[in-house]
Amino acid sequence: MRAPTFIAGGLVCAVIFVSAGCTSVAKPKSADSVRDLQLQKSVTLAAGRFSQILDALQAGKTDQAKKDLDWWLDSAILELSALEERDPQEAWGEIAMDSDSELKMKTFYKRIAQYRKSHPRLHSVPLDSAEQKRIDAFVEKYQ
Repeated sequence: MRAPTFIAGGLVCAVIFVSAGCTSVAKPKSADSVRDLQLQKSVTLAAGRFSQILDALQAGKTDQAKKDLDWWLDSAILELSALEERDPQEAWGEIAMDSDSELKMKTFYKRIAQYRKSHPRLHSVPLDSAEQKRIDAFVEKYQ
């Protein structure tokens, strides 16, 4: 009775081991591919955020939805700050929203900064001192 189970388990492990060796991770082929992968990541994370918030709203948990939105706002500020820190020579606020618009990103940055300055944090996820400094610097820069 044990032998067939042992053999079957061995075969399953062998298949997993072999298939893991055959898989590969797709790598971007060009700068356009890198941008597309960044867009893919951004859109996927946004959709995940929205679905999580919609689930809370549909369940009548408006306080939880507010806390989730507030946490994602802080996360966005931290991501934008990290972007500016990685390439400080780029005028990130001066980039147009899209190629057909004269609307600059700093307009949105200003709205984000004003909201964060005017509204105390709702979520309970604690920020470390470095994160809080980055959020404060973003708010100061763009308010």
